[in-house]
Amino acid sequence: MANLKSLNMPYFIYQLRLTPPYRVESNWTDETREIIAKHFNHLKKSCEKGKVLLAGRSDLSIEDTDNFGICIFEADSPEEARNFMNSDPTLIHGIMTARVFPFSLAMLKNSTD
Repeated sequence: MANLKSLNMPYFIYQLRLTPPYRVESNWTDETREIIAKHFNHLKKSCEKGKVLLAGRSDLSIEDTDNFGICIFEADSPEEARNFMNSDPTLIHGIMTARVFPFSLAMLKNSTD
């Protein structure tokens, strides 16, 4: 796991949910899948740059209304956090909705100061 400088760094979390039309797999097009791939690559690049600490999704079917994804990331301000969240391709294209929250990281497996 990543070596953290401090557990008190400014972290945020955003929670993603599919919009109702995209909870039905037959509504997914090749373009939808392309946007999901861009979403994944956006988060992967941000992780490689050290901005994203963790990203993933619940292991539920897309039809399940409890299905969601999360991204825990660093940002210097709530505005920067909103801007980062809003740069997600799935939000830009209306496939998902999201909410961002300040996040206090209390512990991390194998982290050292």
